[in-house]
Amino acid sequence: VAGLLTLLLDKVIGKKLAPAGVIGGIFLYTLLVGAQAAVVRAAIMGSLSLMGRQIGRRSSGTNTLCFTAAIMVGLNPLILQDVGFQLSFAATLGLVLFAGPWQEGLTKFITTRFSEQAATRLSAPISEYFLFTLAAQITTLPIIIYHFGRLSISSFLTNPLILPAQPLIMILGGPLVLLGMLFLPLGKILIWLIWPLLYYTIHVVGLMARWHGGVMAVNSGLAISVVLVIFMLLVLWLMRNRHPKLALWLRPTFLLVVLIMANVFLWREVFRRPDDRLHLTIHPAQDCTVLLIKTPANSQLLYNTGKQASAINTLLGDALPIFDRNLELVLIPQDKSACYAAMPKLMERFTLQNILFPPEMKTSGTLTDISTLGSTQNTALITEGQAAVIQVDGVEIKNFPAQNGASSVQEIQWHDFSALFVWAGNAPCGLLSQQNAGYTLYVDARPAPQPLAQECPGISAQIQTANLAAGSVEGFDIDLSEYERISVETDGEQLWLNGLRP
Repeated sequence: VAGLLTLLLDKVIGKKLAPAGVIGGIFLYTLLVGAQAAVVRAAIMGSLSLMGRQIGRRSSGTNTLCFTAAIMVGLNPLILQDVGFQLSFAATLGLVLFAGPWQEGLTKFITTRFSEQAATRLSAPISEYFLFTLAAQITTLPIIIYHFGRLSISSFLTNPLILPAQPLIMILGGPLVLLGMLFLPLGKILIWLIWPLLYYTIHVVGLMARWHGGVMAVNSGLAISVVLVIFMLLVLWLMRNRHPKLALWLRPTFLLVVLIMANVFLWREVFRRPDDRLHLTIHPAQDCTVLLIKTPANSQLLYNTGKQASAINTLLGDALPIFDRNLELVLIPQDKSACYAAMPKLMERFTLQNILFPPEMKTSGTLTDISTLGSTQNTALITEGQAAVIQVDGVEIKNFPAQNGASSVQEIQWHDFSALFVWAGNAPCGLLSQQNAGYTLYVDARPAPQPLAQECPGISAQIQTANLAAGSVEGFDIDLSEYERISVETDGEQLWLNGLRP
């Protein structure tokens, strides 16, 4: 708006008087669009730049931004609580600090492969539509996470898509609205000139907003980490002139590596967010099979820990978000030391809210360590007699005692999906037949597995898995001994095994 007014008024009233007219036009436009904090900030900064040019002083972006903030806070101290004010200044700070150097770095990089003229032509649109947008989004990211508790992944694509239409909307929209105020019929006719741009903007934003997975819920811990990283980069940037060695670390190549790493981390967290599906990850083992369950609301349930602390820590590190070190429930379905030997080490790194043991457990040093650690962490130690049925985020887990008494059988039910896990002993067919005659998934983790229909006549399963390394057993669809892990995912109706529908 300031550029357009300058171009017009320089010719109409001359270059000496034009800045005063431009400043008046800027504030008229500010009132026209509602004088919100972001617009007032832009109006003051634009006016200060014009005044500096008029008296022959070169403006500094950081000084102008800070002086503008001082003016606005002085007039209204409560504006500090305005989210629009915070976002506007954070975005402008990103542009002031990063936009120019990033564009220069990009131009130099392109110049090594093309002519200087071609590099200038290429770097301008790339910088305007991608680098400048990225600079503003980086500095506003902590504020967005703090206030809204979510991160829009789709916005990184949406902004470059709609940005080309915005200058024309701003340049034409204001004069056409003023024209409509003076002569409404003509304004109604001419406003159709920008209707396609407005239609495009609104529908692109709406389309990207409907993108599944485009928004990720995040916690405050991530916001604090992002703030610290950005603050560190800003401090390094401001100190680069005093310490020349820092300039080497702030080269575009280094910043690009940082952005790539941040992008990898971000998408890693995206794929761990709640997706309204039930996830079961089976880790077969000769001594003790481990099962990790992630509920639709992202609660974590663990069956067995195995005896290798490094293995279970790696499993949970891969599956859990980086700031989530909480397990709602750990179930030990059989009295076998190999199934819970790693639990004390696990409790040093993760918080276990509840631990469920079978009714009969032999005393051991590991159990004593678990009890001691549990008392310091306020972990509830429960026996299966106290929790025959467990409900977690709509997922129902039923515990049936196996016939040998020292182990249990679990039935998991969620919508149309049902699974049965047998760990040791014999399946309690009489109890099962009263509950469910057909299961979606049957997992037999015993050393000598048996097909479900053979062991319990009248009870069947669509998919049967077992560890068949000891010998061939007919009637099983999947041999656990052939896999390092098996991923089962369901939305309550459909089922995916290792990402594929069976």
